[in-house]
Amino acid sequence: MRLAYSHEWPVHLKMTSEEASRNNRPREALHEIYDIAIALDTVGCVLSPRTGSSSIVRLLGNGEVAKQAGETDMPSPCLYVSAGFPCHSLLVFDQTGRHVADVTLSLHSAVHIAGVPANSEALLQRYHIGRILIHDRSLYVADCEFDFIYVCDLAGDVRHVISWPDELCAPMGMCVAFDRLYVCDSGHRRVRVYDLQSYRPVPDEDSPGYFTGIHTRGVCQCSLGPQQQQRLVTGDFESGHVLLLETHQRCSVRLSGLDSIGEPFALVPGPLPDTVFVSSSSMQGDHSVKLISFAITGQGDGEGRLLTFCGGQGSGPGQFNKPRGLAFDPTSLKLYVVDARNYRIQVFSVDKV
Repeated sequence: MRLAYSHEWPVHLKMTSEEASRNNRPREALHEIYDIAIALDTVGCVLSPRTGSSSIVRLLGNGEVAKQAGETDMPSPCLYVSAGFPCHSLLVFDQTGRHVADVTLSLHSAVHIAGVPANSEALLQRYHIGRILIHDRSLYVADCEFDFIYVCDLAGDVRHVISWPDELCAPMGMCVAFDRLYVCDSGHRRVRVYDLQSYRPVPDEDSPGYFTGIHTRGVCQCSLGPQQQQRLVTGDFESGHVLLLETHQRCSVRLSGLDSIGEPFALVPGPLPDTVFVSSSSMQGDHSVKLISFAITGQGDGEGRLLTFCGGQGSGPGQFNKPRGLAFDPTSLKLYVVDARNYRIQVFSVDKV
């Protein structure tokens, strides 16, 4: 199995003069892109033209089957890209890298804000988009500046805000599994779990977090073994180890057989059962995306193996300068990689042979 470079496209989002000044950057500085998520099902999503170079995403309402004048169907699949703090919108691209729309979060008065009351206008005047997740036509946005999770539709309309006092500190990667939302609570070094119906924290009588002692920035669900048992996989940013999370025992198991893989950032399921893609970088120059496999031994321990990788520090095709977010299309077998400090998205084809 190998990863073959396919193509790339630039993401040049200029900072405002105020942002550049606040971050001690040159006036023409660009935002470092941060994360990417793939929307595989865009049925009922249309692009509404507006003044400027792109459109906005709109969802056809109940009983509304016809597009308005000038509207077009949203391409499927689409890639949502976050430029991270302090940006306030997402960029939407088709598979070729054509910028088709922008998504700005909007909060209505009827929105249920889980945990604490908040003023709607004040809340969305200060939000910042960090890590993102798309699952079952819902868009999850982590605000690592103000420690909220926004649950939206694909047009950016906020349906819920997870905002329990002192619950999260610098939330990062997320995944949906077992009817739960798992959030990497990086500031508290744990993975937190929320019920998908109430968005309340899942009670844990044994510890203040669900999985503690893990400085993780990414988590994903993968299938394991011939029974296709679903498991959670994460990476420890400090030790560089990949871990399996035991959801019933509420503990983590290190994958033996793998040395430190640098500073793991994003994890997404791979093209085969028991596999996962991991983006990582390190001070030693390891800027790469790795495909690893994992298994459970007879003693219940985890065992991992490196299948293939791509990368190396640089700005050429297939090289990275801070690889961050990942998105994988299981139909086309395309892997999309955020190449943060080269200000681009790189696309790789997965060859199973």
